[in-house]
Amino acid sequence: MSFVDMPAEKPIPDNERFLEICQEYGLRAARVANALPKKTSGLIMIDEPFEAFMQLMVDLKADVLLYHYSYYDIQDYLITEETVEDIDIELSDKEKASLMKKAEDYNTDLQANIDFTKPDRFFIAGLLRNGRIVCFEAEDKWMTPHDEAGIIQVLAQESQIALLRLIYPSDRDYIAYQFDTMMRDQNKMEKIRKELFEHIINEPKFKLCTTQSQRHRYAVSIQESNLSVVEDLIEVRPARWKLIIEELVETTWKLFKSGHMTYDDFVKKVL
Repeated sequence: MSFVDMPAEKPIPDNERFLEICQEYGLRAARVANALPKKTSGLIMIDEPFEAFMQLMVDLKADVLLYHYSYYDIQDYLITEETVEDIDIELSDKEKASLMKKAEDYNTDLQANIDFTKPDRFFIAGLLRNGRIVCFEAEDKWMTPHDEAGIIQVLAQESQIALLRLIYPSDRDYIAYQFDTMMRDQNKMEKIRKELFEHIINEPKFKLCTTQSQRHRYAVSIQESNLSVVEDLIEVRPARWKLIIEELVETTWKLFKSGHMTYDDFVKKVL
């Protein structure tokens, strides 16, 4: 697999160059392990160009500039044995061995062509004598630059997608796999939704939740339960599983109040 070589959209000064710039402005700087949380008391974010921010630090007589670089994590991009084990595809031992050899070649190519020491985010916090903290932030999403036509180019895919592209090198096969995965995901979600509905509608304490706050507490109790169906939901919808449970409780309540008690009613009325 080849990697696209494209220039960065918003270059960030490297450590050596930034320290030289600080000397030119007569400012002291110290590198820190983490950027300050944006909720830090007294912190002010400045939406100005880098040069304007540096001049502002001179004008405000900043005591010191604390700065931090963030980077793409190479571990998110390397294909490992764990990546292969986690993929939802049946592979024989021979196929796994062949795939791992391809993965090793891919990883070698990745590390030779992608510079993960290049920062994607630059944060500066200027400490003022009055206790205020004036901050500047710049991003350079160089892993996903735009070409001349404004189309996003991905220099390297994260490990799971990269692995799938090794298994399905043609776009046609890869799209077919994505479609099959989507259909399996929809079937899983249908089964989970039905099981949760049956649990809710048949639980006596649910029918006592006459107010929205009571139903919210009931939804939380399901979220905090050890029900296997909740674990399945988290796996299928990791970002929205709590909201899905809350919405399902409210929808089930409306159906219950109107005398609809079966999942078929739920499907007819909601889906």
